[in-house]
Amino acid sequence: MRFIPRHGSWWQRDYRSLEEARASIARRIEEYNHDRPHRGVANRTPHEAFLAFTAVLNSEDPDCLVLRGALQLSRAVLHLKETC
Repeated sequence: MRFIPRHGSWWQRDYRSLEEARASIARRIEEYNHDRPHRGVANRTPHEAFLAFTAVLNSEDPDCLVLRGALQLSRAVLHLKETC
């Protein structure tokens, strides 16, 4: 099995089995989301950015209540599209 990276940041790799490929890719995803800061989210990891976003979203700030309502509405619209 050969894995070719999307952005060229990984080298081509031959895996001996599907399990080896899954374990290797899972490690890379874990590193990407939890260990590697990203410029697009203020030099935080995606996981840190997600936690910060949910903390703000769950606050009682009036602006957050509006945002929470908008997200709930968008989820409802997406659900409606999926059922039609």
